[in-house]
Amino acid sequence: MDETEYRSHAAISHSLLKEFGKSPAHFRFAVDNPVAETEAMLRGTLIHCMALEPQELHARFVRATDCDRRTKAGKEQWAKLQEESVGKRLIPAGMWDLAERCVSSLERDIETAMWLDEARSGQIEKPLFWQRQSVDCKGRPDSVLDDGTVIDIKTTQNCYPAFFSAELFRRSYHTQGAFYRSGLLAAGGKWRSHVLVCVETEAPYAVAVFRLNIDVIGDADGKIAEWIDQYRRCRELDQWPGYGLTEVQTPRWAMVEAR
Repeated sequence: MDETEYRSHAAISHSLLKEFGKSPAHFRFAVDNPVAETEAMLRGTLIHCMALEPQELHARFVRATDCDRRTKAGKEQWAKLQEESVGKRLIPAGMWDLAERCVSSLERDIETAMWLDEARSGQIEKPLFWQRQSVDCKGRPDSVLDDGTVIDIKTTQNCYPAFFSAELFRRSYHTQGAFYRSGLLAAGGKWRSHVLVCVETEAPYAVAVFRLNIDVIGDADGKIAEWIDQYRRCRELDQWPGYGLTEVQTPRWAMVEAR
């Protein structure tokens, strides 16, 4: 199944479900207004291919030569490149070179190189479809190993461990891991752990590995169950509320300032 078919499937993905972490209104808006691919998303797709399926790189992507598309000559050169690369993604030279630097950094580091080799030996981006709490779900982990280890490649501006260990929760990577685990188990598969192999997108392209164990994923699974329950109730009523009522109490700092 290619990416277009996967994205068009009606089942709910984690990227949509996590909007319930804000409000049902955010979820409904995300469903009705699909996000167009951003430069960061395209760069991430390219890095994933370079890192996990390097043998597929030139079948899917073409590195564009530098040209100024603000000029007539540049526009003509770009149009010619597009004609010559039908069926492939045309990647600006700067983005391509950055992606190569990121992947090179992953391959040079002993720890990330080991995990990258493991990821390449697994099932790459194999779609999962399952039902949970009577809701159709879908997911596509970067790589699943035979022992049930899930490996995801993540790009970030900062993967310093003290920072990213908290940032991964803000980005809902823990609930993404729980969601994938749910899909693997529903399909009769195994699950062992969820591993994030991270690389920064600015020099020196530092790398790090984070492993989320069953305690983290188990806690996150409760949040997944809560979000799906919310979705079912909202769908039945066709009501997608915002934040609701918040009872405000005076915070301690405000009491101090008032004195």
